[in-house]
Amino acid sequence: MALSTVFLVGSAISLVGGLAGAAAQSQSLSYQQSVAQANAARATADASAQENRQFRNDRRQIASARAAMGSSGLMVDSGSSLSVLSDMAAQQAENRLQIRYGGQTASANASNRATAYGQQATGALLGGATKFAGGIAQTSYAYGNAWS
Repeated sequence: MALSTVFLVGSAISLVGGLAGAAAQSQSLSYQQSVAQANAARATADASAQENRQFRNDRRQIASARAAMGSSGLMVDSGSSLSVLSDMAAQQAENRLQIRYGGQTASANASNRATAYGQQATGALLGGATKFAGGIAQTSYAYGNAWS
């Protein structure tokens, strides 16, 4: 009888320890999920701020180019001057879109990581609970057989 009681107590301690380990792993993964969600939001905000800075810089460059062309006597509203300014503006707009899309990609990647961490956290809890239930069943079976 004493041996089976020791076995039962040892099994119970092992099961509780396994459940606590699963809960700790789940909590850690939930924290990583929160960090990844924050990174997703920050990536979007950073890209937006960078795009806005680039837009202001682009406007200054266009204004400077217009002023330089105007001061040299060129007509800036027609002909090759207008073509140069239009091409410059188009390239700048493309650059700003690349900044935006880069931020969206970084945000999507971080969101995907957050989702994965959340799923892993849930899996850790379910896995721990399943092991706990299986361990109880196994211990009950073994303890029942020890008394037979």
